Amino acid sequence: MAKQVAEKAGYIDADVREAFFDQGYDAKALMNFLAVVTAITFTNYAYALTKVDVDFPLVAN
Repeated sequence: MAKQVAEKAGYIDADVREAFFDQGYDAKALMNFLAVVTAITFTNYAYALTKVDVDFPLVAN
């Protein structure tokens, strides 16, 4: 499902959506999935546009 969400800007095939529910997930899980996709997309775009420094120290080798 994640692949189709990314490739089709959220427009997934009905059978993919139904398979998600058939695996025991509910509407709340779908919204949680959407929240994760939104957060990841936002942070990826924010970094790509701004190139801001990472806000934690790098791990020493």
